[in-house]
Amino acid sequence: MPPIRRAIFLSGLAAILVQPLTTPAPVAAQTAAGKTEIFDFENATVGIMPSRFTAALTGGGNPIKWTIVEDATSPSGAKVLTEISADVTDFRFPLAILDSIQARDVELRVRFKAVAGQIDQAAGLVARLKDKDNYYTVRANALEDNIGLYKVVGGPPHSIRRRRIPGAAGALA
Repeated sequence: MPPIRRAIFLSGLAAILVQPLTTPAPVAAQTAAGKTEIFDFENATVGIMPSRFTAALTGGGNPIKWTIVEDATSPSGAKVLTEISADVTDFRFPLAILDSIQARDVELRVRFKAVAGQIDQAAGLVARLKDKDNYYTVRANALEDNIGLYKVVGGPPHSIRRRRIPGAAGALA
């Protein structure tokens, strides 16, 4: 089995995301060399996409826009990564891909807050990314009050398992 190429945050999935998505907590990943890496946004420049990330889009709609913003309510630092486009396309899953990481048997942690979105208010993590249309994702959706595991093959997500989590709207996960 090949190692995981990249870790990803998402926002906007018609079943998988939020517009915008915020990730206020640091992300830790054990690298192939056995060391732990922590990714936060405290040294990132407000108003632009962090340099170690690449934007991608599963589905359609207008271009996506990931940016760093300041959020005084963030429990883990004032700067957060947010997807700010307001596109209401139903099949639309913006991805923020962390570049240049290869890892195996990783533990990832992320905190996010659903702050807006008409189609979805969700966010999640991606594993086994092959490309923008082929990966697995775990995502929480405040509008649907659930958390789910999905397999994305050729674009559309296929539910593997979902669980209802009442009262998720506006909560920090």
